[in-house]
Amino acid sequence: MNLMPPLRGASRGPFFLVAFVGLMLGVWWMDGANSPTPADDAVTPPFPEWDAPIVPELAAAGAELFRSKCAACHNVTGDEKLGPNLADVTRRESASWMRGMILRPDSMTEHDATARELKARYAVQMTVPGGISGGDARAVYEFLRRGDQGRAER
Repeated sequence: MNLMPPLRGASRGPFFLVAFVGLMLGVWWMDGANSPTPADDAVTPPFPEWDAPIVPELAAAGAELFRSKCAACHNVTGDEKLGPNLADVTRRESASWMRGMILRPDSMTEHDATARELKARYAVQMTVPGGISGGDARAVYEFLRRGDQGRAER
């Protein structure tokens, strides 16, 4: 006696198989295949506080990363977009908060009141398209610090 039901998808042919595999790859990517892992978190050093000296090369790399991964939702000057304007964020929030929000925004929303307030205000969970490594997160943070330090000097 066979207790297993027949596999219905197999009878739909190769198109079903290709579509199913494509869907699973999409879910894998959106679920954070490129997101930081606990091992990546362990090797990413703590971020410096906002007023520490800037590493110019890192800030320049962070500017490019910000344009490709963050600018669709965030501004550092001007109006808000889908998410908050990030001008002066490194002065308002601690370095460890920034590190957590960039690397693991979903976990921050679960465990941090400020992150929950941001999610409620903007009605969207922050994500980083394609994920971000610890080193790239540090570069984006350096870019944000450079802008915040420049605004503080004015």
